[in-house]
Amino acid sequence: MGPDVGGGFSTVARAALEAAQAAGEPLAAAAAYRALGHVQVCTAQSAEALESLGAALSCSRRAGWRPGEAMMLALLGVVHVNVGNLTVATKYLSAALELRHDLGSEAGEANCHDNLAEAYAQMGLLKLATTHYRMALERYRRVRTDSGEAHALTGLAGVCQRLGRTGAADQHLAIAVTLYRRVGNLAGLALALGARAELYRGTGRLDEAVASAREALDIVTCTGDRATEAATMRSLAAAEHSAGRHLAAGRSYRLALDLASAAKAPYVSTCRRRRVSLPSTGTTWLPAASRLSAHLLHVRAEHLGDPAGGDQDNSPPGASPIGPGAISSPPPNSTS
Repeated sequence: MGPDVGGGFSTVARAALEAAQAAGEPLAAAAAYRALGHVQVCTAQSAEALESLGAALSCSRRAGWRPGEAMMLALLGVVHVNVGNLTVATKYLSAALELRHDLGSEAGEANCHDNLAEAYAQMGLLKLATTHYRMALERYRRVRTDSGEAHALTGLAGVCQRLGRTGAADQHLAIAVTLYRRVGNLAGLALALGARAELYRGTGRLDEAVASAREALDIVTCTGDRATEAATMRSLAAAEHSAGRHLAAGRSYRLALDLASAAKAPYVSTCRRRRVSLPSTGTTWLPAASRLSAHLLHVRAEHLGDPAGGDQDNSPPGASPIGPGAISSPPPNSTS
């Protein structure tokens, strides 16, 4: 979502909020705050999104709207994952999971398990992450949500790679790619292909790594999702670097940093503080550039797309993980 579009939606959401507040309607106010938070997530205004979604949660509780309460808890958890507040995120997501279980929302439970797994994976609690990914998969399959299943498989592949189970990781990613192609989910497909590029790079299949990263980049360029494009460009740069294609890697790292800056990626201020300059020739700077651009692994695709194919409590669509290990997991699944 571009700034102009985001500004337009924000204006509409604020007008709806004013009308709801004037009418004293907490349910309408909750919906308006949720819409405003949605726009703020899409435009990388995480602090503002947390404030709006917190207000939406309060209004939902005042209105006695339990599905809305579960939705806001889950969305707050996703945004906290996005900004790295992982312990706080697990508390919100666990509360959302419990409420969705009480409401009988199996698709919502799947989404919460998926995002809890991502948080635990980032915390290094890989057994817990594996457990939650498997619980998410069971539920996604029962409700026949291909994109949700693919999202969880991509995350589980990242955990498997970190545990040294590269064969299992490859199998999970192959299924994820097939599922994403089947449903035409381009953003998810690009993330899965980027994850496969990281897996191939880590196992020495360097030409395949470059090919997979390039395919991912071709796809994500069409989506207009600059944060995911930045992460994908970083995967291509890393693959080119490992394959000894240093000049190409240098160009790709520069483009990754430019894209991340345009997408307001969280590490850009770190880049500026360090005043990193990348020479136009030579390769001695590449390791530093690689470490710096590794911050891209924490970039979240802060658009709200619906990987779970919709939830029975009409939860909004969602964002997804890119873990700091060898393989990128999908950005948190905000199908909350």
